[in-house]
Amino acid sequence: MLNFFLADRVKETSRVEGTGSIVLDGAAPGFSSFGDFYASGDIVFYAAVDNSKYEIGSGVYRMSGQNRVITRGPIRSSNMNSGPWYVNGQANEPYPISISGFFYPLWLSASAALSGVGFSDGPFSDVSGINFKEFPGQTFYYTPQRSAIGVGSLAGSGSNFSNAAMPVNFAQE
Repeated sequence: MLNFFLADRVKETSRVEGTGSIVLDGAAPGFSSFGDFYASGDIVFYAAVDNSKYEIGSGVYRMSGQNRVITRGPIRSSNMNSGPWYVNGQANEPYPISISGFFYPLWLSASAALSGVGFSDGPFSDVSGINFKEFPGQTFYYTPQRSAIGVGSLAGSGSNFSNAAMPVNFAQE
């Protein structure tokens, strides 16, 4: 597992456009910059907003020429609905590690999994969390009452999280 740490009161401005890396402009008034706490190559969590769209993710803080940038690995965004989702991936903790295949139905929050959003037989009585190598920092939730975990083929439950988890296209206004 990769090591990371969280730092308080880190907030920077950026004029990021499109879906590329976030180029940092400097600390917002009353806050610290990423460079005050993180070294190039450190894993960070970020949130990017433009007053109508948002993206929350994990990435790598690094230097790119003279610019300080964060690569983007979206976890949640305004592009994603509440699910259910499916993932074709490799299980990490806390599920038995290295089980690969299709996992479905999955939700981005325990409350959505309990409610059974997307299914007529919800609400459900229990949920469990699962992490995937392909989506570091994101916990997915499933219910044992209705789950297919690490199966060889997809029986059609939900949307492909890999397609939805693309960076938000922030456009200049």
